Amino acid sequence: MSKLLATYTVEKRIAFITLNNPGRRNALSSAMMGAVMRGLDAARDDSNVNVVVIGARGAVFSSGHDLRELSGDDREEQAMVF
Repeated sequence: MSKLLATYTVEKRIAFITLNNPGRRNALSSAMMGAVMRGLDAARDDSNVNVVVIGARGAVFSSGHDLRELSGDDREEQAMVF
């Protein structure tokens, strides 16, 4: 089952990119960073967006880079961006 690692919404000319993996403290895995970059690309290409706000769900904005990727113990499922 895939989950959204980051969501992208636009309200009143503001793009909101929200990290969405609180179970892993929003660790910045390659998939998560790719999702954020796709959100930034979408905001850049949308002439109705003037501001980008990056936030996160959960108690922690981000715990930093996902070190499980470096150790080869990353079992995170494939994820979609938005």
